[in-house]
Amino acid sequence: MEDYKVDADLSFLLKKSLEQVCFGSYQITLNFSEGVSVSVETRLILVSAKNGVSEFGQPYSKADGLLDLLGTEVVNAQAEANGDLSLEFSNKSNLKVLNENSAYESYQIINGSSSIIV
Repeated sequence: MEDYKVDADLSFLLKKSLEQVCFGSYQITLNFSEGVSVSVETRLILVSAKNGVSEFGQPYSKADGLLDLLGTEVVNAQAEANGDLSLEFSNKSNLKVLNENSAYESYQIINGSSSIIV
């Protein structure tokens, strides 16, 4: 496990295709190509041309917009100073994973045997 760093190198996310979106009541997992995944346990904000702004919070009960990301690639990935994760996809959608509660994990990024937990 790596400690979170604002300047974390997230280039391994680039050109990864979103292959699967898994839903649980309190977790959404985004499974990308080449064994990369992002497990989310916090609020998400998706901005897309098709659906505008969509917000997802716990318990997760809707998928509008997230399924439109299937088959698209990550073209930009950025860790923000406050711990938020921003992903831009090839269909011009932007997904922000919020780091809202320092007492609990907000998300995990798994890349092979290494992980980033925020």
